[in-house]
Amino acid sequence: MISILSSKQEFTFISFYLIISKDFDRKNINFLLSLHEQFDYFNITFFEMDDRYKNAFLSKRMTIQTYFRFSLGKVFPHLNRILYLDSDIIVYKDLNKLYNLNFNGKLVLGQVTGCNRSKKTGIYHINNGILLFNLIQMRKMKIEEQVIAIIDKKKKLRYHDQTLMNNYFNKYIGIFPIEYHIRNWGNFRDVIKWNKLSGNLYNNDDIYFAQKYPTIRHYLGPYKPMNSNRNHIEDWWFFARKSKYFRKKSFDFKKIFSFKKI
Repeated sequence: MISILSSKQEFTFISFYLIISKDFDRKNINFLLSLHEQFDYFNITFFEMDDRYKNAFLSKRMTIQTYFRFSLGKVFPHLNRILYLDSDIIVYKDLNKLYNLNFNGKLVLGQVTGCNRSKKTGIYHINNGILLFNLIQMRKMKIEEQVIAIIDKKKKLRYHDQTLMNNYFNKYIGIFPIEYHIRNWGNFRDVIKWNKLSGNLYNNDDIYFAQKYPTIRHYLGPYKPMNSNRNHIEDWWFFARKSKYFRKKSFDFKKIFSFKKI
């Protein structure tokens, strides 16, 4: 959130909508609201989610919250679109262009390069970490009801919410420019290879530019900047130091920077 507010144009107004679980700590809410001491032109709305996804397939790394995105159309009936962002990202540029992309009738826009391939459809998955949702279409298709019905049938969802999105709604997915979702692993050659496997959705010049000047960087996977020494961790720490969560005693910097760089 700090990276979004630091990178936006001066008079761009940001509305943050945080869907939280019942056990979300009040201290965390106060920390987030304290951003008003640092930044202008934004607001934060909290919405407490119930147990509608209680039967969802979970694993060690995936919690119930990952399914909440399928309720966005229901939770926010006053909105026509919403940009969903995972928390393990940083933003370098104003998000207006991404937010106002044309859906061309699609349910959701995402990025496909480098994701797992669906055994059911043979198509490479989009990654669910950064998605632009067409909430009008979500309500029209009754996405929440469809997802809950699938979950209640005890279907095994290997990649959880990503399997749901890609296997059941694949034909309603559109692709946005690669600059809006750059992963923190994989070099230029890797992305070229993934792009080829995915049907050459992006040209090489766009990939090169996006790798060098991304709009959003996603620290994907188990290795996060606070516990590893992967590429571009200094960008994450730049914004982390502006947060009230940042306490030098809370992190073992010697341990962090002793990791082998990947």
